[in-house]
Amino acid sequence: REPLAELECKSSHRNWQIHWNIAPQDYNGHFLIIPDITKAQNRRAQLICDSDLHDLIDMVRSSDWKSCNKDEKNSFIGYNSIGAGASQNHIHFHGFASPSPLFTFDFAQTPPFYENKDLKMHIRSGYHSRNCSCSCIEVQTKNATDISSVTHDVSLLLRVIAENMHPFNIVIGDDNIFIFVRMFNEAQCSPYMSLGVLEYSGTFVYHNDEELANWSASLLCQCLSSAAISKDTLEDL
Repeated sequence: REPLAELECKSSHRNWQIHWNIAPQDYNGHFLIIPDITKAQNRRAQLICDSDLHDLIDMVRSSDWKSCNKDEKNSFIGYNSIGAGASQNHIHFHGFASPSPLFTFDFAQTPPFYENKDLKMHIRSGYHSRNCSCSCIEVQTKNATDISSVTHDVSLLLRVIAENMHPFNIVIGDDNIFIFVRMFNEAQCSPYMSLGVLEYSGTFVYHNDEELANWSASLLCQCLSSAAISKDTLEDL
């Protein structure tokens, strides 16, 4: 179908297509973002490359996208690798206006495991509830002036994750990039749902009232944690 819009990234001059994503599992709906498929090099599998990451960071930092009834900018772009919630094996990304703050973190004053003038990388414990944590990598980019430098360093990190045969989800926000390193595609406890970037950003969609009645923040956080690698394994990686 025809895209809703087409855009050109100002720094790379590469073209992208924006579609409205028809997905019954996402009640609010969101945008599907794909590179210009009129070019043969963009008709490819669901493997994020350096130029994709560069443009997506540029899109989020350049946008002024706000969700309904909110004054603050709260958009993000997400990526699911194969084995981490991707439903189709063609290159695509998801654009969301988050209905609430994405994460609350245990911001203990632990030193970053890597930093330079444009970014800091931390291992974080993302608390979706007080009783459970789901560890991830946070890349702080608030002070970044060079998108190419950020792209280079994050791409190296993603290669290490992929070389160790781990699927992953990426959440790209205005000042932060979150990477959830996965062990399983589905939760390893009830409810046994497939988990993607929507769920790891803290949004779940229920299918009936009975399902909703049996859910709790702690239970859903346990689902996220059960499909991700542990903090110790993440630190080793």
